[in-house]
Amino acid sequence: MKYALRFTAFLLFSSIIITTTKAQSLEETLSRLSNNAARAYLDPASSGFGANLNTGWTTRAPQAKLFGVDIQFGVVAMGAMFKNDNKTFSFTGDYTFTAEQALQMTQNITNPQIRNQIMNKLTSDNFQVGFSGATIAGKKSDHIKIGFEGKKYSINGEEFNVPAQQIDLGVGGVLDDMTMLPLGAPQLTIGTVYGTQVALRYLPSLTFSEELGKAKYFGFGIQHNIGQWIPVPMPVNLSAGFFTQKLKVGDILESSATEYGLYASKTFGPGALNVTPYAGFSLQNSTMTVNYDYEYTVRDASGRESSHSSKVSFDLDGENTTKLTVGVAFKLAFLNLNVDYNVAKFSTIGAGVGFIF
Repeated sequence: MKYALRFTAFLLFSSIIITTTKAQSLEETLSRLSNNAARAYLDPASSGFGANLNTGWTTRAPQAKLFGVDIQFGVVAMGAMFKNDNKTFSFTGDYTFTAEQALQMTQNITNPQIRNQIMNKLTSDNFQVGFSGATIAGKKSDHIKIGFEGKKYSINGEEFNVPAQQIDLGVGGVLDDMTMLPLGAPQLTIGTVYGTQVALRYLPSLTFSEELGKAKYFGFGIQHNIGQWIPVPMPVNLSAGFFTQKLKVGDILESSATEYGLYASKTFGPGALNVTPYAGFSLQNSTMTVNYDYEYTVRDASGRESSHSSKVSFDLDGENTTKLTVGVAFKLAFLNLNVDYNVAKFSTIGAGVGFIF
């Protein structure tokens, strides 16, 4: 059981664990970005996580019975697909340069006292700059760059120019050009009471990455066969469902998602060996909460440098609002297999394997 949990945890957190490397971690990358730039950088991950969390909840509709035995347990896997335009971003916003960057930017100024005064201004004032480069889903080699338009300073009646230039932040896409963001989770579905079944996803708090800390996941859903309330025979089993879940990773990321919709399925074949096509239309929303420390360097009038950090926290809403699902499930004795495709702004592929009773 212990190894099964560890394997499932690997599936669940693989998309986040990939972000942690010896040279570059997610937290390290965020610490070099301002608030708004970090939002643009993480936006594809927010939508991808939300789309994944809302995938794989439904296959067959609950039995239209007062009481019935319908138990399924297994692992569901899902993958949100990134498009090319999800892998780069450009953004204009405020930025204060670090002492290291200010030193690089003022190489053309030979007077050490003047250079020191200008460096102090660069590390204390806000500047409108352009950010461009890889998002979290982009290439690791596509470093984020800051475009500085240049600035003239008048000191002691003499003008000094800090030329327009690009500053390489040395960080790029931690997912390194991934085409799909994977997730996975154990899922237990129990029914049927008055045509209703409940579904649970759960993993206890586990430390799978020392860099990101403990991760935990919980999801809950309910599905009800509404066909039993329709007075005329229905050609398919029709159900309504509501599902909600939350994934928390250390102190950096927390993603929550909700879905509710209508789902249809029809089973062909005997009880021990059958096939069930299914489809659904749902409304959904998701939010990712991000917390990290923004690190910066301050220089005083004498040129002494001191390192500082400030807490940054913000919410990102996922782009998916509606979803169309088409899929098929196979029952082979006690084994259940299913696969589906979910059409949305961030489309996903879902699959599951488990036992059904």
